[in-house]
Amino acid sequence: MNDIYLVRRESNRGCWVLGIAALLILFIAWFVFFHDPTNGQDPNNEIGNGFSNTELPGADNFNSTGNFNASGNPVAGVTPDDRGARPVGPGMEVRPVGSPRNPGATARPSSPRTTGATGNPRSPNDGGRVNPNSQTALARGQSSLEGGDFATARKYGFIALDQASSVAGIRNAENFLSDLHTRLAFSRASMEEKIDYKIRYGDALSKIAKKYGTTTAMIKRTNNLSSDNIRLGDTLKVIDGTWKVHVDVARRELKILLNDRFFKRYDVGVGRPGSETPNGTFLIKSKQTNPAWYKSEGVKIPFGDPRNELGTRWMGWDKKSFGIHGTNDPSSIGKNESSGCVRMTNRDVEEVFDILPYNTEIVVQ
Repeated sequence: MNDIYLVRRESNRGCWVLGIAALLILFIAWFVFFHDPTNGQDPNNEIGNGFSNTELPGADNFNSTGNFNASGNPVAGVTPDDRGARPVGPGMEVRPVGSPRNPGATARPSSPRTTGATGNPRSPNDGGRVNPNSQTALARGQSSLEGGDFATARKYGFIALDQASSVAGIRNAENFLSDLHTRLAFSRASMEEKIDYKIRYGDALSKIAKKYGTTTAMIKRTNNLSSDNIRLGDTLKVIDGTWKVHVDVARRELKILLNDRFFKRYDVGVGRPGSETPNGTFLIKSKQTNPAWYKSEGVKIPFGDPRNELGTRWMGWDKKSFGIHGTNDPSSIGKNESSGCVRMTNRDVEEVFDILPYNTEIVVQ
């Protein structure tokens, strides 16, 4: 009887040993073949602002133009055009007669110099993978925008821009913020940089604009004014801040900063080989609406003349013959076809003209 008991006990012990060994083998196989040592996190630790790394459905569905419909949902955009406006402007800029409209400019480099929300230069990863944290912040910003909470939407937009680590991620965040800032700046909506100014005896729009470093046109846009007339006791919304411009020649884009934070991005045209747009820091020293173009010394081409290639606005720098202006050839935007000036579509240059006051700093790199 005792012999039978001992055999059964030894048999049970053997089963336990075999079971434990099998479990160890399964664990080792799982660790070798299935375990992710990064646990789904960025191995370079480029992200981590407290957001989930889950890629949200629709988080990257922002179109390339950053346009949204009335409810705040993204819609297909179109390339800005001049809406039939004829060209104008001063400056020594000309594209050779008969040059083709489509050829092109040099290809954009794979690692452009780009600025984040604070305007600091950085080189994004061009691999195309959008940082999940940036996507998450952008999705939250979109949700806040749809809910009418512009302040929270803007906060998440800046987070998305700071967290972005690829060109695609940066572009998505900039498109979102560009559209949002257009809504905020060109309306009486509340904005961190806006103050309420009560009109006093002796005030004029030009006087108020000078006091707060803005333009009469910008105050009119913000308050939906159709004339310069103002009434004693009325309250105006006025942006109180410092504007700055960064022009990236290689990327052919212009970015406006407000208090050293990203405000809006525009596509531009720059100088062709041999007549490159100069690098450096400049100041806006002249502003003209529907200006004539002095193609050469003593030769004046008036506004409205088809030969006038400068568009509807001119902002001259403290470097003779150079500036920012419109164009009568929208297809040249995004190309190297100017004689050194920075070209914009007429619609874009008119907006920028209204935003930027005299002596705005222009950094060209």
